Amino acid sequence: MGENSSVQEVIEELKKGRDLEVLLQRYRWQSFEEFVGYILEQHGYEVNFHVRFASARRYEIDVLARKGKVSLAIECKRWKGRSSVPGKLKEAAKLHEERTRALSRATKENLIPVIVTLLDMDVRKLGEVFVVPIFKLNSFLLEIYEYIL
Repeated sequence: MGENSSVQEVIEELKKGRDLEVLLQRYRWQSFEEFVGYILEQHGYEVNFHVRFASARRYEIDVLARKGKVSLAIECKRWKGRSSVPGKLKEAAKLHEERTRALSRATKENLIPVIVTLLDMDVRKLGEVFVVPIFKLNSFLLEIYEYIL
């Protein structure tokens, strides 16, 4: 991916002590995806963005990350309003699980579905989907085998 200007700007602002959520809300949604990709690359993952494919219907995965035997299908969500988020999160997890299963069937690859969000919460699992706050993505990746085994 390389560091694009918005990811580099976010990194520089973080070094100054700025709030990650505020920073990522300032940029377009693609910058959030790129920042997630940057974190994955720092952990040695090969990253692909906007993976489109057709199964019974057309799908897109925001970020596909691979490292060794671990393959993550990531949906990036940065909702603005907090009141309706729990319902949105459940629906997003259901749809992402469907997309990930379809891509797994198409590629014969065991993919782990993950939603990365700006929500400040603990890492949780909704169905087969891991919901990971961006604030905890680093620790999730460091402890990935504890989650998936």
